[in-house]
Amino acid sequence: MNNSLKRISFKELFTGLGEEFAVSDYKYLNTIKKQSLAFIRENKLPTLKNEEWQYTDVSKLIDYNIESNKTLDDTKFDNSSNKLPSIISPVCIVFVNGIFNGILNKDLSKLQNLPDGIVIESISQAMKDENEILSSHLNDLKKTKDSFTALNNLFIENGIFIHIKKNIILNEPIQIIYINNTGEDSLSQHPRNIIIMEEGAKAYLLEEYYGKDSYSTLINSLTEIKLEENSELSYYLLQHENNKTFHISTVSVQQDRASKFSSQTISFGGDVTRNNIYSDLNKDEAFCSMNGIYIINDKQHLDNYTHISHISPNCTSSQLYHGILTDEGRGVFTGSILVNKDAQKTVSTQSNNSLMLSEDSRVDTKPQLKIYADDVQCSHAATIGQIDQDSLYYLRARGIDLDNANKMLTLAFSQKITDLFDNKTIKDKVEKLITKKMKSLKEK
Repeated sequence: MNNSLKRISFKELFTGLGEEFAVSDYKYLNTIKKQSLAFIRENKLPTLKNEEWQYTDVSKLIDYNIESNKTLDDTKFDNSSNKLPSIISPVCIVFVNGIFNGILNKDLSKLQNLPDGIVIESISQAMKDENEILSSHLNDLKKTKDSFTALNNLFIENGIFIHIKKNIILNEPIQIIYINNTGEDSLSQHPRNIIIMEEGAKAYLLEEYYGKDSYSTLINSLTEIKLEENSELSYYLLQHENNKTFHISTVSVQQDRASKFSSQTISFGGDVTRNNIYSDLNKDEAFCSMNGIYIINDKQHLDNYTHISHISPNCTSSQLYHGILTDEGRGVFTGSILVNKDAQKTVSTQSNNSLMLSEDSRVDTKPQLKIYADDVQCSHAATIGQIDQDSLYYLRARGIDLDNANKMLTLAFSQKITDLFDNKTIKDKVEKLITKKMKSLKEK
């Protein structure tokens, strides 16, 4: 490691050090960073006293470190222990240690033959090029949600900017792969994505977090998505890191008229994982669907937090999350729906179902509905249970042994989520990983 790199802990950043993290050569970024640093020092990390974080303890992150002037020029990528996962797309973006704009990333990424009408470049390069669309987006950034998004803002130059132009339709997914190769414990990474889709554009996006090394790392990612009128994005978040990783991901979506956004969150790895996803339905006839599946074991902790704001009338949203837990795994689901007083004719449904494979696993589920309009259709439901004994008896009566019968029913439970996937290539990839994960649970 380059010993000239400046390193401080979050604790030191919160108490007055680290002013250099709020400095940028670009006007918009300089302002954002200074505001973010002030927010961090005022609010620190969320605690269990914060209602939105009451089930997830992140206090031990106070001693994790951040580094300034990070560069991948001297980093040696150990392909034997951190080989890339399967690349399923002709457009592939690779982050190493939370950074896109490094030498290694140019070698590993596949960006040589981009389709017409799509721009992919580092945020730092887009700022150098005085990209007006990016600058306009940054100038209109919404209020910082918590200290994790504020921390991410301090490293915004290292991120990626994706711009899909008017009426462009991409049938193959854009794949973003994040590789953790820090080589030591208690370091943090802050990958950033800004995605803007113009009117009538349509795309698939797969973000995949992957790492087999044994180090305890914080991955603190932020993806911002702007969907203009009639645009469509199918977004997939796939997380299968080592079981020492702290993973905090935030996805923030702004939707214009008749836009369509669907998200599929798939989580397998991590010590503590928190997936935040927000969508604002700003114009009428917007549609939002959020779905997720997680499989956890040992003492893993998985927290899915969703928030959908119905701001305009005639919009539709749905949420469906399934969890499979064994050993002492703990799952959390908080689904928040806000219906503005002007958002008449809103239709919104929410469901969270959990399958418990051990008596020591635990689930907390918390629906939150705030409705200020009177002409709406909103509902929520939650189930927590074990494998259905009638179904198990049915399979056993047909000669299927107990282990395989349990496996079939568990896979069928997960398939209710994967059947919603609208991209077959991604669906096949995820279903293979689910089967592999379930096999590893059986072999324990």
